[in-house]
Amino acid sequence: MELSVIMPVYNERGTVREVLDHVLAVPIDKEVIVVDNCSTDGTRELLERLDLPGVRVIFQTANMQKGNSVKKGIAAATGEFLVVQDADLEYDPQDHVAMLAEAEKDDVVGVFG
Repeated sequence: MELSVIMPVYNERGTVREVLDHVLAVPIDKEVIVVDNCSTDGTRELLERLDLPGVRVIFQTANMQKGNSVKKGIAAATGEFLVVQDADLEYDPQDHVAMLAEAEKDDVVGVFG
């Protein structure tokens, strides 16, 4: 597993499936870890029915804020590299390719984009 994509989610019913489709389409060996932060808009129910290879969903038992969801996703990750992908379509998952290429260089400690 080369890349772990951590996706914190809170009330993203309208975009989460589209973002997941875009992330899964990126040609990189990856796992996707979605952490739902007690969504109340139907996101949680959508994620409960989700059956996508390579996607794991973690359900918070209380709203613990985004930072805690990211930490929970990181703790569950098995990839050599990590990226946080918000579920609101703001960031293009295709950027993972260029970021990973930079991260794999010997003298690079971290990549932000």
